[in-house]
Amino acid sequence: MIRRNTWIAVGIFAIVVVLALLLNQTNESPTALEPISTPTPLWSVSPEEIVAIIVEERVTGTVLEVERNVEDLWRMTRPDQAPADAARIERAASWLSAPTPQAQLFDVEDLSEFRLDSPDYRIQLLLSNGRQLRLSVGREAPTGGSRYVISPEMEGVLIMSTLGLDEVLSLLLIVDTPAAPFSTPAAEE
Repeated sequence: MIRRNTWIAVGIFAIVVVLALLLNQTNESPTALEPISTPTPLWSVSPEEIVAIIVEERVTGTVLEVERNVEDLWRMTRPDQAPADAARIERAASWLSAPTPQAQLFDVEDLSEFRLDSPDYRIQLLLSNGRQLRLSVGREAPTGGSRYVISPEMEGVLIMSTLGLDEVLSLLLIVDTPAAPFSTPAAEE
């Protein structure tokens, strides 16, 4: 014969299962993730057309602006006037010339889910023809290796690989990295 405690446990389990099914049916379906079959860049420009890159970290308020310069190739203009690491900036400019999303979310009503209502970073490009291109970067996707992004250039929330995006965001380290002090050899006596 089945004991009373067993029947109570079976009853509680049945109630939990019914509640789980009811709650699962009442939740709205999540926003559909649409992989991009033929990835199309947000924009496509020549890296040489990029005359300035502005990267802003919204949490700390750190802003870096670099401009293309004939003498130094790239020069930091904000927060200070200084030469910049041309190779590093060229890598970022190369990726920024044709940033390509991996997937796209349509019909997104609440940007706060992706931290795009108040994005972590903003990136702006100034082109030689006067055109400006913008990109707002939100939180990292749960799967890792990608971040949520929006741009006026493309509809919906985009998912972009952090591979190239990190190259651009790491430019902010230029601001936080103090110049190495010059060492002078000790004078011989």
